[in-house]
Amino acid sequence: MTEYLSADWIARVDAAMKSDQELMQLCQHANLTLQQEVHGGPYGDVIFHLTLSSSGASIQSGPAARPDVVLRQTHATAVSVRSGEMNALDGVQTGAIVLSGEVASLAAHRQVLAQLEAAFTTADINESTTELSRDRDETLK
Repeated sequence: MTEYLSADWIARVDAAMKSDQELMQLCQHANLTLQQEVHGGPYGDVIFHLTLSSSGASIQSGPAARPDVVLRQTHATAVSVRSGEMNALDGVQTGAIVLSGEVASLAAHRQVLAQLEAAFTTADINESTTELSRDRDETLK
C-alpha cells in the first residue's frame, strides 16, 4: 500500500485531481496556493503544496515559491484528519493545525476545497481497489 504523504501518494492524489472534471470546472476562477507542512512523521517532515488556478489543480512535493496559505500540523494530526477521527476545522480551533497567510482566501475557495476532498478520497479508494485486486490475483495463482 502506498505510504501516506510519500511521493507515490502525492502522485496518486495529483492524478485523481486532474481526472476530476468537477474539480477542473471549479478551478476555472480559482487562484490559490496552499502549502501543507507535516512534522514528525516516520520519514521526517513532509512539505507539499496544492495549486488551484484556471489551469486546474495540482499537488507537488516541496514548498511553494509563494504560498497564499500555510497549514502546519504534526504527522499524528494529519493522520487523524485523513482517517476522519478529526476534521480540519476542529484541528484549527484546537490549535492542532496552525494556519498562516491569507486565511480569508480559504473561504473564497470553499467549493473548490470541498471538491478537493473528493479527489483525495478517490486516490485512497483507487489505491485500496488496486491492493484488493493484487491480493485477489495472488490468491487465484
